[in-house]
Amino acid sequence: MRIDRPPSPFPPLSAARLHAPLSPDAPAPAERSDGHGTRAGASVAREVNATIREARVSQLRTAISAGSYRLDPEATAAALSRAAARGEPR
Repeated sequence: MRIDRPPSPFPPLSAARLHAPLSPDAPAPAERSDGHGTRAGASVAREVNATIREARVSQLRTAISAGSYRLDPEATAAALSRAAARGEPR
């Protein structure tokens, strides 16, 4: 089965243009007209990342308690020491 799509009104991006570094004098992203700008977007991204992290931790705890996942003691100790060096709580 083939799906016919209308041609895009935008020119295709070349790989070189897609991966080109931004110019240092490029303008900063503009705020939207409703007052939400890049800070609001960053706040939402942090909230989404925290939610994903909490879900992963919950899944890992469930797997550990069910016995289907075993922790490597050396890797666990290394991860705990790295977290302590960053000042994160246990």
